[in-house]
Amino acid sequence: MSSRSKWACGLAVALVLVAGCGRRRASTVAIDADAAAPDHPSVESLIKACGDPDPDIRFYGVLTLATMGPSAEPAVPALTKALEDPSPNVRSSAADALGRIGPPAAAAVPALSKAMKDREEEVRLAAVDALGKIGPSAREAVTALLRAIEGNDVELRRRATSSLRQIDPETAKGLAMRPAS
Repeated sequence: MSSRSKWACGLAVALVLVAGCGRRRASTVAIDADAAAPDHPSVESLIKACGDPDPDIRFYGVLTLATMGPSAEPAVPALTKALEDPSPNVRSSAADALGRIGPPAAAAVPALSKAMKDREEEVRLAAVDALGKIGPSAREAVTALLRAIEGNDVELRRRATSSLRQIDPETAKGLAMRPAS
């Protein structure tokens, strides 16, 4: 059995056991994963999973893309769209996946900046962390990060400061020199 086939079988088992997905639906997703393009053996099927009507399939599709890091770069548009998913688990996992892709996910910076205002804390924190992992390519998010640093949410402030250091160390250094209020 090829490593791609093993991955597809593992995905099917995870969908049945963890997501409570029906075996027929899980088998369809696994077959699609196994039949994906050879240079990206699973990305195409996972992109399809991001748009599935079943929120569990969307969640596990996004979650699996997050484990792929930069090799999931072709999924950036689908992951960016997933930042607006009705499920907060999908939204936060999409932000995490974009961060793990790193600088190649720079096109998602405006959507991640918007996600910093999400009503769910886990989504806001994942968006801030993702911006930091994108690094200097996320420079257009500096203003949004500075607003977060001035906000009342202590954890968001801490993470925004960390992300700002990764994106624009000079601006972050200037913050450290400001007198305490």
